[in-house]
Amino acid sequence: MPVISVQLDERQIGHGINGTFKYTQSFVAPGLFEQCHHLMSIEEALMAFYEYPDEMHELIDYITEYRLKYAKLLIDKLQPDAILSHDDWGAKKSLFMSPEMWREFFKEPYRKIYQYIRSRGVIAIQHADSYLAPIVEDTRKKLEGVAKSDEDVLSYIAFPNLAEKFFEDRKAKEENVVTYSIVEA
Repeated sequence: MPVISVQLDERQIGHGINGTFKYTQSFVAPGLFEQCHHLMSIEEALMAFYEYPDEMHELIDYITEYRLKYAKLLIDKLQPDAILSHDDWGAKKSLFMSPEMWREFFKEPYRKIYQYIRSRGVIAIQHADSYLAPIVEDTRKKLEGVAKSDEDVLSYIAFPNLAEKFFEDRKAKEENVVTYSIVEA
């Protein structure tokens, strides 16, 4: 039986806390939307997106800055392999707001938070008990011509850097076509 040798660095197997080499994950809740409706009722929060959009943007910007500082603190002090963020954006069959409203208020703040987390070498995980198809379509459109399956889209959402590398490698393999001809002598 052949021997397979695999070399992994500490980051790939998880450095853990105090050198225990165990996967560590920090949990952050509530998310941006939940924090908004914890400061007022959910009905008031949803109405405020329509009636007071400037003020809601300001509130979400403030919460985003807090979350960025909190992420820095978690990463600096606990050095987790992943940060799991919790924010329910809807119910089983729909979002609590229109996809356009979600994009207007939450897409950029979450991109900013997750970009920071990933820039520090930490996996960003988003939990959302919600019907997300309308906002996942944004990613599908972005990956048009690259993604070949739902798994490709979800992989990109979860691990953009790894997925991009996978897409590049797959394309290179597909373009590297070798043609053989058998000629009778």
